[in-house]
Amino acid sequence: MARYDFSDETACFELVAEPAIHDGVFTKFSGCMTIPGADLETATLTVEIDVRSLMVSGEESEDEELRAEYFEAEKFPRARLVSRSFRKLSEHGYEIAGELTLHGVTRQVSADGVLALDGETDLAAAIRLAVTPEDHGVLDGVAVLLLQLTFGGPPHGD
Repeated sequence: MARYDFSDETACFELVAEPAIHDGVFTKFSGCMTIPGADLETATLTVEIDVRSLMVSGEESEDEELRAEYFEAEKFPRARLVSRSFRKLSEHGYEIAGELTLHGVTRQVSADGVLALDGETDLAAAIRLAVTPEDHGVLDGVAVLLLQLTFGGPPHGD
């Protein structure tokens, strides 16, 4: 079994609010991916995003306002993604089904992922998740929240 822990990573996002698209980052996310054998379809993934680390403008006062207005970050400081299954679509492409908790609301989600084991040990992963904000009671006026999580490295123990 291989376990991949990651911390203090950066999650990129897009807020699609017609007619504008706003890009930004959550500067802190962490988690763990466990692969019981050589088959990535048996993997489990847990990710926690520190919503208070949201950065859009680079101006702290403006970002603080966005964190409060869109995410109520002090009341709901973390978003959590927990996988339920990985389904192989192509050599490195996977569909990841799971649950996302955002703004205190948990919903079933599906994400696209590119996962690869380099030399059967080092992991490289990129996961793209589209969220309908109104399902979570957050981001009024925003049509879609797109999250891009990228992480990887060697295993951290068995």
